[in-house]
Amino acid sequence: MIAAVDGMTAGGGFELALSCAFLVAGDGARFVMPEAKVGLVPGSGGSSRLVRYVGLVRANELVMLGGTLRGPRAEQIGLVTEVVETGGALAAARAMAGRPGAVAPPLPSAWRSLCSTPAPTSMPKQTGGLSASARVC
Repeated sequence: MIAAVDGMTAGGGFELALSCAFLVAGDGARFVMPEAKVGLVPGSGGSSRLVRYVGLVRANELVMLGGTLRGPRAEQIGLVTEVVETGGALAAARAMAGRPGAVAPPLPSAWRSLCSTPAPTSMPKQTGGLSASARVC
């Protein structure tokens, strides 16, 4: 799936965009997690995805301080795949979806499954157990 964001996306809309494989944003796009301002934790998986995409420090800023991330900065830190002129996100997302080299349907599902499979962070013990796990992607 490809998300196209022009303008502001906040809370659940931001979390929905985070669930997409690609995110295209207008240069005026804003990404906000306002739940902190009312004492709530984003609860639709957005928090964990955000940490994977931008790292803990940036995720802390957005979630715990209710910060705003703008399109160009979102691209710099790896949240957004592509930034286009304001008003052009949907057209750019459609163009991305129609690229001749776009992958066949089974690949995205298999890739996302692989990226969410825990991988060992240390060597297995003699008994075959793992001491810890982490996300590959």
